[in-house]
Amino acid sequence: MAANEMYEQEVERNSMLVKKFINDNTDENLKLKMESDKILESIREDIAYISNCLSEKDSDYIAGAITIRFRDRVNILISGYDNKYKRFNPNYFLHYQLIEYFKNDYSYIDMNGITGDFSDDNPYKGLNEFKTGFNPDSFELIGEFDFIINEGVYKNLDANGFLSKEFDRSIRNSPTKEEEPPKVKTIKKEIEPKKSFITITK
Repeated sequence: MAANEMYEQEVERNSMLVKKFINDNTDENLKLKMESDKILESIREDIAYISNCLSEKDSDYIAGAITIRFRDRVNILISGYDNKYKRFNPNYFLHYQLIEYFKNDYSYIDMNGITGDFSDDNPYKGLNEFKTGFNPDSFELIGEFDFIINEGVYKNLDANGFLSKEFDRSIRNSPTKEEEPPKVKTIKKEIEPKKSFITITK
């Protein structure tokens, strides 16, 4: 629903609540009226914010994803959004629309991995909560393994502590927000890339 339609509907609801409060000025009716006032103010602020963002252009990309379709599965390879539109939760809307778009033609949509650590201090807690919020089926796989192609170089890096330092640094610098892209899994056969975007227009 467009913001102007939401605003018009809430204006009508607000008017009804005013009449209701006049006829029956209870605390409950007053509370409903005040909640409606807050909703109207929030919608006005959102419209003003978007109008300001679009002051020099007619439309803008606010979120996007690259997907790969393979047999009966869709893999969301990477997704993200423009941080200045974060208040509108575009990544949630994007993933919901991807699910709606593909659900009739494919059996699975793969959102990639979550971590097995659900503690509060897990640096990937935000990513876990974002994905599990869609109530998916989760499958625990055997894990990841390194295929060493140069044993001498590998042993040297491992002995010098370089590999552990790199791993520690990647954990410390990992973002905890839901937009963090999961690790890419490459499929080399019969892939058909597809870009999906959300746009806003005046």
